[in-house]
Amino acid sequence: MWHHTFNQTLERLVRLLSVTQDPWWILGSAAVYLKGRDPGRIGDIDVLLSEADAERVMSDQGLHNLKDGGTPRYRSAYVLKPNVGETPVELLAGYDIFQDNVWRPVWPVSRIAILYRGNEIFVPSDEELISIFERLDRAKDFDRIRAMQAR
Repeated sequence: MWHHTFNQTLERLVRLLSVTQDPWWILGSAAVYLKGRDPGRIGDIDVLLSEADAERVMSDQGLHNLKDGGTPRYRSAYVLKPNVGETPVELLAGYDIFQDNVWRPVWPVSRIAILYRGNEIFVPSDEELISIFERLDRAKDFDRIRAMQAR
């Protein structure tokens, strides 16, 4: 049943992102699913976008930046949580991962378009998505790596 609520949320999310001007990507378990792999549970839909687009979405939707300083491993300059359906959505901008004692930005080079239920959705390449999961270094991300590598 989660597929139905996920699909509805994703369709509304794409409409919300129509105000963006810069590249954006779906990350996390939702990206694994959109690539045709089994991510297990999808707790939310993570979207990476530019800081300028985060400002545009905030203005257009009347949202507030909910950043909280992050964790010792990752942080975002913007964390927006629009209510676009039953599946929670997090829009992240200025997203960094702490690696080798340095904060390193997450900004994919690849941008793969997926036509999903009539909507164009963007995800990083398999290799780049796996690299992001490796950098996050969490158990759930290693599960996602295994899902990505399963054929």
